[in-house]
Amino acid sequence: MTTGTPGTQARQFDWQATHYLRKAINWNDANIGTADKVKVGILPKLASIVGVWMEIVTPFNAGGTNVVTVGSNPGNDNNVVASGDVAANAAGMTQITRGYGRGIANAGDTTLFALYTQSGAAASQGQAIIIVEYVPNNDQ
Repeated sequence: MTTGTPGTQARQFDWQATHYLRKAINWNDANIGTADKVKVGILPKLASIVGVWMEIVTPFNAGGTNVVTVGSNPGNDNNVVASGDVAANAAGMTQITRGYGRGIANAGDTTLFALYTQSGAAASQGQAIIIVEYVPNNDQ
């Protein structure tokens, strides 16, 4: 049953297949402006990230800056999607290109979080869909 709530365990199928995490975030989600509060999902230990995309469905419209980041860095979530990677104030799909590999989930199951920061007049709209594609270490 789909609940829309991220799970508490990393997802991993028993067969050789690409996996993904998908999370829609909104400008007014509870704790969206507080690091480590909006959970995207959990990568299993040694998972290799092979692709990251962010679609800005509705542009974020704060009066100054509009920044959406994603990562596993406690309190500073930006090692998957950094502040300059996506123009959060313009609709569209952006592929973030970096050589991620398995470095982010090397030490163990790793939770990813989204963070929206803004400046100037407060935003009254904004929605993004985050997609993290990964391959688990299941060929043992």
